[in-house]
Amino acid sequence: MRAKIPLPYFTTLCGLFLAVANAPAQPPPHLNYQGRVSVDGTNFHGTGQFKFALVNATGDATYWSHDGSSVGGSEPDTAVPLNVDRGLYAVALGDSSQPGMTSALTPGLFMNDDAVLRVWFDDGVAGPQQLVPDQALASVGSAFVAMTVPDGAIQTSQLANGAVTGPKIAPSTITSSLLANSAVQEHNIRTRRMALEL
Repeated sequence: MRAKIPLPYFTTLCGLFLAVANAPAQPPPHLNYQGRVSVDGTNFHGTGQFKFALVNATGDATYWSHDGSSVGGSEPDTAVPLNVDRGLYAVALGDSSQPGMTSALTPGLFMNDDAVLRVWFDDGVAGPQQLVPDQALASVGSAFVAMTVPDGAIQTSQLANGAVTGPKIAPSTITSSLLANSAVQEHNIRTRRMALEL
């Protein structure tokens, strides 16, 4: 029987940031995730087997997992093999070109503002262990959703008063065809003409 390594000896320090490989205005298909893992206080070095899931804050609902098999915050069925160098590893979550990563990320996942990333790690000896604590996504999800706003989706009512000012309007972009019939009042024309005559 293999000995289990106690959970407190598995640690992870994580960072999340958006992948920037795609063209502007296109949502990235994945999130880059970096972490650190140690076993018995020593940085792990070699190939580790990892499992990933986005779960709710209480951990009892799964929004996404790398293979689509996690339910209710449970451990996914399969693993993603990753090289770990002196405890450091990186993975593109949702990138199907990564071996073992079969489930894509969608912007709708990040409508769940309580989503956290849950990670399991197997060093090949102790079996899969859930790393604690789950990792908060901070503003990453919001940025992911913001990148998917379709053209024309933001209307006048969604702009704050004073949001669009003269210096922000490019020269020659407002033409007579874009003006309402009553947009230019006679007293504005007269004032402009007087200013020119002076």
